[in-house]
Amino acid sequence: RRTGSCSKLGTKACCEKQRREQLNDKFMELSSVLEPTRTPKKDKSAILDDAIRVVNQLRGEALDLKETNQKLLEEIKSLKAEKNELREEKLVLKADKEKMEQQLKSMAVPSPGFMPSHPAAAYHPFLNLKLCFSIMRACQLE
Repeated sequence: RRTGSCSKLGTKACCEKQRREQLNDKFMELSSVLEPTRTPKKDKSAILDDAIRVVNQLRGEALDLKETNQKLLEEIKSLKAEKNELREEKLVLKADKEKMEQQLKSMAVPSPGFMPSHPAAAYHPFLNLKLCFSIMRACQLE
């Protein structure tokens, strides 16, 4: 870049020449920024065309990214709601499980006046299985 000061004679012409040189330098810089792998273009119109193309391309990409971001935010919101629902369902199931365990304990402990007619009857696998199903059915009805 040339940065000489304008002489008193022809100051206006000298300043105009410096301005044109600065513009040319900026066009060359813009050209190298737009396509860093290629040699900078000299044609100002072609450089401006490239700049317009790149700016429009970046605007499109920015719009796509905004839309993607919005969709992801909506998905996050949906997943958080689903997580909260599952957390609540887990608490309900845990409470139901504890309730069933308490009912099973209360039914499994024989009352003092109850004695099975035959000792083997209390340990019969089919009868114990039947008892479990009846307990589960009773819990579901509540």
